[in-house]
Amino acid sequence: MTTIAVNHEMVCSDSLCVDSGVRSVVQKIYTVPGGIIGFAGDVSQGLMFIEWYLSKGTEEYPFNEHFEAVVLNEEGEIYSYDSGLMPIKMEQPFYAIGSGKQAATAAMLLGCDPIEAVDLAIQVDTCTDGAVQILRLSDIPKEVKPKKSKKRKKK
Repeated sequence: MTTIAVNHEMVCSDSLCVDSGVRSVVQKIYTVPGGIIGFAGDVSQGLMFIEWYLSKGTEEYPFNEHFEAVVLNEEGEIYSYDSGLMPIKMEQPFYAIGSGKQAATAAMLLGCDPIEAVDLAIQVDTCTDGAVQILRLSDIPKEVKPKKSKKRKKK
């Protein structure tokens, strides 16, 4: 499956994908307007979730029970989603999803950041591997709002 670890500042994931016994590298975390999304489970389900999220829930997709996603919004709030598509706000300062979530959660309880947590999960979870992917809220450009021009007084 995968490991996604998140705190109020960043989302990290492994990059392993196994399809019919063949290993490949995939992206599992994405920036979206207003935050970062990470998903565990079927990659196509994760990409459909991003489309669903961006449509603000107006699109309908059939999600299976093995689907999990996490959203870190621009305010630093963490929301968990499963196939029911109901956002659950996580009140703790970190969260993890996927097959390596227990290892990642234990690492963060011991003071590790999400990068170190995914690194640890790679060591112990057979379904977590590859390079650690990292997205930080601070790296996402803020929407630039045009400033109103000041009116000049006629002389």
